[in-house]
Amino acid sequence: MTGCLFVILGASGVGKDSIIHALKQSSIELEFTRRVITRETDIETEDFESVTNDVFDIMRDENAFIFSWNAHGLKYGIRRDILSHLKDGRHCVINGSRKALPAMLDEYPELIPILVTVDPNTLEKRLLERGRENEDEIGARISRSMMPAPKGCYTICNNGTIEETTKECITIMKSLIKINQDAAMVKQVKASQ
Repeated sequence: MTGCLFVILGASGVGKDSIIHALKQSSIELEFTRRVITRETDIETEDFESVTNDVFDIMRDENAFIFSWNAHGLKYGIRRDILSHLKDGRHCVINGSRKALPAMLDEYPELIPILVTVDPNTLEKRLLERGRENEDEIGARISRSMMPAPKGCYTICNNGTIEETTKECITIMKSLIKINQDAAMVKQVKASQ
C-alpha cells in the first residue's frame, strides 16, 4: 500500500507551521518532510533546509525535487526521496503552496491538500505580531487568504486554538488513511482472485 501524501496549504500567518508542529507531537503516525528554501535559517519558523539560489538551481536541474515553486521572492522545494517513504506505506506531510498546487497535483495526482484558513482580522494581527512583512505585503497576504479554496481541498479553520484545529486535521487525515487502507485491501483481494 502506498502511503498518503498530505500537503498543508494556507496564506502566510494562518498557522500552518503551528499545526504541523502540533501534528508532530500527536499520536498519529506521520512523517514530516522538510522544505528546501532559499532563506536564511530562522529558529522561529519551520524546520527547513536553507540553501543559496545557486545550490537550489543545481538541485532543481539535477531533478532532486518532486515539487518546486517560487513565492515571495524565495524558492521552495520538496526532495524527491519522499517517494520512497510513500512507497513503503508511510504517510507523509509537507508544507506547500496554494499557487503551486495545480503543478503539484499534475506531478502527484494522489496528493491530498488540506487548506488552513483564518478570519482576516486574526490573520492581520498575527502578521503584525510576526513582524516579517510590511503593510503592503500584509494587505496582499490577507487578500490572497480570502480567495476561494482550490478545488478538492479539505478545509480547516484556525480561528480557535491550535489544539482544536489540529484535532480537526487529524480527524480528516485518519479518515483518508482508512479509505486508502480499505482501497488497498480491496485491490489486494481482487488481485488474488
